Amino acid sequence: MICTWKYKLILVALYAVAHGFFYVYPNLHPWFEPRQLPLLSLDRSIPFLPWTFWVYTSDYVLILSVVVLLREKAHFDAFARMAFGVIIGCGLFFLFYPTVYPRPSYPETGSSLLGAPMRFIQVVDTPGNCFPSMHVALTGVSAWALRLRRRRLAWIYGLWTLAISLSTLTTKQHYLWDIAGGGAIMWVIAVGERLYWEKQNYGNSGSGC
Repeated sequence: MICTWKYKLILVALYAVAHGFFYVYPNLHPWFEPRQLPLLSLDRSIPFLPWTFWVYTSDYVLILSVVVLLREKAHFDAFARMAFGVIIGCGLFFLFYPTVYPRPSYPETGSSLLGAPMRFIQVVDTPGNCFPSMHVALTGVSAWALRLRRRRLAWIYGLWTLAISLSTLTTKQHYLWDIAGGGAIMWVIAVGERLYWEKQNYGNSGSGC
């Protein structure tokens, strides 16, 4: 069954509400005092690269393109289940174990094009809600969902996700711990969704596989 745009927009709107409660609200009004995590030697050695803010903010393009590319309703439902799983899984940490990154002052780049995404993040996002990285978890499950459409496309998006994950370090938005935490959230949800998908679609096949 083809997924209608009306159905997609309803789920996107519901996700926006969940995002507001689990991400935006604790980011602006944390219930507990946000704490800093220990900076590892690798965190300290990774350079700050302003141009990678373009990679960092490309997660919006990645996720929205997955919304467009998934045409089958069953495929889109699988993606939606994982996306909601990520926002709830990460959001519980944001609510009850808030963390903050010692974000450095952004330098002048001398180029409006280079500095645009950096200034955008500076204005719209605080250095809170670090652990686990939703950048990693959400882009990861988005790429994983595309395996249902085309595996080669999922590999391309997987490499894109890897680049975004690395950019969270070169933009000094996340700790290395955050990447590990986001990866763990993504893995648990992806495995759970695969098991659910196989049970729903192949559980009654009688193949015994």
